[in-house]
Amino acid sequence: MRTRISISLRLDFVIVLLAIFTPQGLCADNLVANPSFELVKNRDQFGGVFEKWGGYKYEGDCSFEVGDVPHSGKTSALLLCSSPGKIRIAQPQDLEPGRYRVTAYIRGLDIGTGQWNSTTEFMFDDKYFPLKKNGVFGWTLLTYVAVVRAGLSLGGRRVDGTRGR
Repeated sequence: MRTRISISLRLDFVIVLLAIFTPQGLCADNLVANPSFELVKNRDQFGGVFEKWGGYKYEGDCSFEVGDVPHSGKTSALLLCSSPGKIRIAQPQDLEPGRYRVTAYIRGLDIGTGQWNSTTEFMFDDKYFPLKKNGVFGWTLLTYVAVVRAGLSLGGRRVDGTRGR
């Protein structure tokens, strides 16, 4: 099964993100590749600067940058907009049925309110959850728990690997 996990931000200036994705249960391995954003690369054709991470720039003058204000480690993901905009960082995952816990630390600087009073949001399995974080805030823990069931359709593909809904 393939699902997308991302943080979407509507911001005026800066947000920093550090994400970790772990299953809940007896084994708590980190499933995210490059979870602390320390593996960097030359900017690709989409503006990405982190190995194993993708993202989308929807609106405004936004870019992905290597942040020098990490929660832990040496770097963090900096989603930077020099004008009001919308940008998202994401890492698709193939998940087996089970219970998963997603944790991330987010930090914001001068995050404004966009259309329909939107600010920051979290997405799991194409479902969006408003975080209602704006303005300036220090490192804040985000936790989301989800159950992925066999036969469940996620992103047009069933958990068992066949196509269909």
